[in-house]
Amino acid sequence: MNQFSLTLRCLAFAGMLLGLSARAGAATNVGGPILSDTSWLRSAGPFVVTADVQVAPGVTLTIEAGAVVQFNGAFQILVKGVLLANGTSASPILFGATIAGISSGATMLKFEGTNLAASQLSYLQFADAARAILVGGGGGEFNPGLP
Repeated sequence: MNQFSLTLRCLAFAGMLLGLSARAGAATNVGGPILSDTSWLRSAGPFVVTADVQVAPGVTLTIEAGAVVQFNGAFQILVKGVLLANGTSASPILFGATIAGISSGATMLKFEGTNLAASQLSYLQFADAARAILVGGGGGEFNPGLP
């Protein structure tokens, strides 16, 4: 049995997507496979997930501190490569639904078939999801993020 380690520091999300509303600008729609190293910059957001996203093996998706990722339905970001999502206490990365207070039904981040030790997650805030983070094929703890 392989052992994985993943440092995960998620902040409690108070204010029901206050940050998502305040930072909304011209949206960048995302969906489909990511086949080369990619960065989602705060200035290009919010990033609206309009279809499942898959980070391919050997590929890194970097999400910049302060970026906003919104789910427009029951989609997921499936990480089979590496996810570097390091917010800060002053600029967390916000994950939520396109409509505040309404669950998107999404499993926002799913890690499957990857070396978890290669990914980094810090200062993330989740709201309005079926699951915030899922590791493996399921059967784990149910974690919807804060409503």
